[in-house]
Amino acid sequence: MERHGIDPDSIHDPYSWIRLESASLLIEEAAWQLGDPCLGARIGMTYKADQAGPFGALFTASSSLADIFAHYPKFAPLIQSHTQMRVEQRDGLCVLSYRINDPAVPMRCQETEMTTASAISFIRGFLSRNWSPLEVQFAHAGQGREAALRQIFRAPVHFGLSESRIIMAAADVTRSNPLATPSLRPVVLRHLEDLLAREHQPPNLRESLRETIRHLLGQGPVTLNNVARELGFSVRTLQRRLQDERLNFRLLLEEERRGLAETMLDNRNLPMKQIAARLGYSELSGFSRACRGWTGKSPRALRQATQHNL
Repeated sequence: MERHGIDPDSIHDPYSWIRLESASLLIEEAAWQLGDPCLGARIGMTYKADQAGPFGALFTASSSLADIFAHYPKFAPLIQSHTQMRVEQRDGLCVLSYRINDPAVPMRCQETEMTTASAISFIRGFLSRNWSPLEVQFAHAGQGREAALRQIFRAPVHFGLSESRIIMAAADVTRSNPLATPSLRPVVLRHLEDLLAREHQPPNLRESLRETIRHLLGQGPVTLNNVARELGFSVRTLQRRLQDERLNFRLLLEEERRGLAETMLDNRNLPMKQIAARLGYSELSGFSRACRGWTGKSPRALRQATQHNL
């Protein structure tokens, strides 16, 4: 966990925040190390709503899934950032859609299946342990795991679609929960509103720059002009703020590149050319020179050293 920038103690804190990129790479590596191609789904099915912090409390306080889903899009950023979650009802069906929008997450299979499985587990805990979705869909390829995932989800599973979805009967959404505690509902909603307001407070300049750099890496030149445009500043204003806060744009860029490089090199399934492109290098030789400058080792040697220390 620490190699991916995750504090092991944070997983027991319902208010802790783990970067989606770090969590995704961790679960991909764990699946490879354990030889379990369905690890994400298996882990997700063990999650319960009471492990989901304040948002999970909404399951206890709500009288139906319709009540939960009505607030789901608004409070979804408290669960995961850089993702898109939607709830739609049509033709007697309820469709829960999920998509990762963060370009810093190169491998998404295990994380997407874990998130999907946890949602199914939450709903199953709310309705009945015998409940199952009508169908589960994924945007990524199945890679021969269809039968295993069908058994885990207890539902038909399809791959290669436009986005990942859980499809359930609309009638299930309106079923009442006799164990609900409606008196808790306004308390939980107020707490979620407070947390959301806190999340929307403007971050400091360093964090804004780091997030913007991560977003732009691999999409084109990461220049001061481009970063200023993304942040809504003029170049002169950004330069002044950098000077006021004693920040060096070039050093921040290299720090983000190095951190992302080390994280991606941990995953031996990622080709070197893909890593170089993701870091904004048009040629593998540019990535190699940068890596030697950071660590004194070539990317291949650094990957081998990391794998040797596992």
